[in-house]
Amino acid sequence: MRTYASDFKSRHGAILSVGAAACAGLAGLLLWKACRKLKAPSTKGIKVAIIGTGWGVNVQVPQFRAAGLHIFAIFSRDQKRASQIAAENRITHAFSDYSSLLSVDEVDLVSIVTPVHLHARQTIEAIMAGRNVLVDKPLCLNGDEAEQMLEAHQQRPNQVVIVDHELRFTPAFLRARQHLREGTIGAVLVVEANVLFPVRTGKFTWWADASKGGGVLGAMGSHVFDAFRFLLDAEIEEVSANLRTLVEDLPDEDGRPVKVTSDDYACLQLKLVPRASVQRGPAWASEDGHISAHATLTTRGKARMDNHLIFSGTKGAVIVNNSTGGLTVTNELGKVIDSIKGTGNPFATTGTRALGAALQRALGPEKDMSALEPAARVEDGLYVQYAIDAAKASSREDGKWIRAWNNNLEDC
Repeated sequence: MRTYASDFKSRHGAILSVGAAACAGLAGLLLWKACRKLKAPSTKGIKVAIIGTGWGVNVQVPQFRAAGLHIFAIFSRDQKRASQIAAENRITHAFSDYSSLLSVDEVDLVSIVTPVHLHARQTIEAIMAGRNVLVDKPLCLNGDEAEQMLEAHQQRPNQVVIVDHELRFTPAFLRARQHLREGTIGAVLVVEANVLFPVRTGKFTWWADASKGGGVLGAMGSHVFDAFRFLLDAEIEEVSANLRTLVEDLPDEDGRPVKVTSDDYACLQLKLVPRASVQRGPAWASEDGHISAHATLTTRGKARMDNHLIFSGTKGAVIVNNSTGGLTVTNELGKVIDSIKGTGNPFATTGTRALGAALQRALGPEKDMSALEPAARVEDGLYVQYAIDAAKASSREDGKWIRAWNNNLEDC
C-alpha cells in the first residue's frame, strides 16, 4: 500500500460548496439560522468531526444534530474560515491541521465530505489514527486508491469505515429491497435510472476538473450503481458508456475561461449478475441470466429535477423516487399495492438523518452494530469504483462493453 505523507496542508483543491440553504433564497437562509438558534445542540451524542465546509456544514451538521449526534469539531484548511464556521454553527472546536484533529481522542467519528481527490489520503490517515470514518461518495478517484483504502481498513478491522450512501437508510430503499427480495414483482427484467438534475453553471471548481473527481458519473452515477447493487443484491459485471461534456468551459475567479474536463452527461448500459455471497432471490429469473440496466444522468439543461429508479418485473414494478423519497409498487395490472409518500429531498433530509441515527446506535452507548446493516462498506465503494472506472474506459472506446470486476478493466 502506498504510504501517504501526513502534511495535509500541502494538498490543493477547492472545498466542496453546496449552498442548500441559499437555494431557498436569503429569507429561507435567515429563517433556517433562526430556527437552529432556538435549541442548543446536543452534547450527549457521539462526537463527530466534520471535514469539509460545504455539504458537511449545510446538511450533516443540522441533520446529525437532529439525530442526536454531537458536532464536536470542524475542519478547513484555513484556520480563520474554520473558526468563523465553528462560531456560526456553535461548534466548539475548529482545526486547520488535519493531523492535530486526528490526534484528539475524544473524536468518535470523522466525516469526510471533501473533493474526491482528497478522500483516499484523508480516509487512510484517519483509519491509521484509530478513528471511525464516514467518507463521502464516490469513494475515491479510481480502483487503485479504493484498494489501498480497503487494505488500510483490513489492518484496522474493528473500526467502522463506511461510505456515505445515505439513501440505503431511507424508508423507500429499505421497503423496495424487501419487495425485490420477496419477489413481489416477480423476476426483474430491466432496471432504469433517470437522473435529470440541472445545476447552476457558475464558476470553475473542482467539480469541472476530472483529475479531482468532478463530474456527474461520480457524483450521481455512484448513487445509481450502489442502488443497483444494494436493492438487487447484485454485482455490475459489464458496462457500456457514453460520457460527454456539454458545457466546455467555465470562468475562473478572474473571469477567464477554463476548459472543463469532467463529464456532465452520462448514458450507461449495465449487465447485472447475482452477488455470489448472497442467496439468489426471486428477482433473478435463471441461474445463468443477468438483468439489463440503463441509466441516463445529466446536470445540464432546464428540465425539471427528476431522479427515479424503475424495476420492471414479470408481475409488476417497483419505482423509487429519489427526488422526494417516495416509493410506488404496482402489480401486473398497474394497480398500486404499496407506496410511501415522499417528504422531501432524501439525500439532505431523511437519508442523512437516518444514517446519523444509525451511527449513534452503533457507536454510542447501545453499541448496536446491527443499526449499520444497510451501510455501504469500503468493499461496496470499491466495486462501485470498479464500475465507474469501467464506464470511463468504455466511453474512451466508443461504448465498448468493459468488464467491471476489477481495476485491470479486462476487455470482454
